[in-house]
Amino acid sequence: MEGGYEYVSLETCDVDQATLTAGFIESDAHGGFIGAGLGLRLLSFTLGPRVRWGFFPDYQLFSVGGEFGVRIQLGILEPHLLLGVGYTAVGNL
Repeated sequence: MEGGYEYVSLETCDVDQATLTAGFIESDAHGGFIGAGLGLRLLSFTLGPRVRWGFFPDYQLFSVGGEFGVRIQLGILEPHLLLGVGYTAVGNL
């Protein structure tokens, strides 16, 4: 389980067909999030799914995906590399 505070910066495309113009609309937001992950660790490798739900004033941000990680044990240090892929959707615009 995880939770915290996050910042998002979104850009959407706005098309005005009457004047045949297009532009970008920027939207920044701050808000909290909750999430959970499930994983399997084999030796130095980790693999598993993760979901996250962000709460912002005008919308919610949902994401689901998978993660693959490698951990290297160097005495008391354990640096790691994590690669994740997934899908993100915006709700309640």
